[in-house]
Amino acid sequence: MNGGKWEGRQVISRDWIKRSIAPHANAREDIDYGYLWWLQPFKLGERKVPTFGMSGMGGNKVFVLPEQDAVVVITTTNFQMRGAHPNSDKLLTTHVLPVLMQETPR
Repeated sequence: MNGGKWEGRQVISRDWIKRSIAPHANAREDIDYGYLWWLQPFKLGERKVPTFGMSGMGGNKVFVLPEQDAVVVITTTNFQMRGAHPNSDKLLTTHVLPVLMQETPR
């Protein structure tokens, strides 16, 4: 967020951020991969909400939603459970996105 600035100071190169969240490989249908970032749009009704994010073990995820100026962190303990990542995605789409979209209509 903020183009790599924190408290007014550039801590990560703006150019590096731009390159890291650009598609470099197609991972699955409608999901690309940057430099360690999953580039995944989520559907909310008819709208596609672009995100880039990180995935960790057990369904732990960090989603960056540039249009909503938000970062969403989902932590779980679903280790060795089938469907841990889709469950985290569902938390985002059913509980978090509807609230964020109310606050940032576009």
